[in-house]
Amino acid sequence: MNEEKQEILKIKNRASRQRGEGEKENEVLFDHKLKPKDIGISGKDIELLIKPKIETDIFQTIDAIAEKNKKRAFKFIKAHLEKGDSPFYLFSMINFQFRNLLIIKDLMEKNLSPYSLNHLHPYVIKKSISLLEKFSFSELKKIYQKIFQLDLDVKTGKIEPEMALDLLITELPSEAR
Repeated sequence: MNEEKQEILKIKNRASRQRGEGEKENEVLFDHKLKPKDIGISGKDIELLIKPKIETDIFQTIDAIAEKNKKRAFKFIKAHLEKGDSPFYLFSMINFQFRNLLIIKDLMEKNLSPYSLNHLHPYVIKKSISLLEKFSFSELKKIYQKIFQLDLDVKTGKIEPEMALDLLITELPSEAR
């Protein structure tokens, strides 16, 4: 096997361990490059299309938002965007966390165990419970409604995704209840 094909296989193996946007497109690209009919795609072409591993931890970003630490949240969001993270990905992760917080808070207010949720790992539940001290149920509902509205505005073209992230963080309450 020639050196370029070995390089492509190495990149393909790394990319297959990463999930994200363009996964199917990358697979097609790799398959075409490895076939006997070379269509002129280099290892460098593939490298450009693979989303680099993000050093900025998305969970630190989510925690900063959930902890109402706007300064840290803006810093992390900026770092994600500079590294090439999709604002849609960031928005979906924030949405996921606040939906979980709302579900867990609702269960706890009904004196039900959040650990009965089969779709969440116990660590996620434990981490969420610690964040819940900072929010009332009505506050969580308002934040989740805001996330929903901003998501709708982005998807209907009323606002750019980066601006929606900024607005969300700006409009979060600053102090614990």
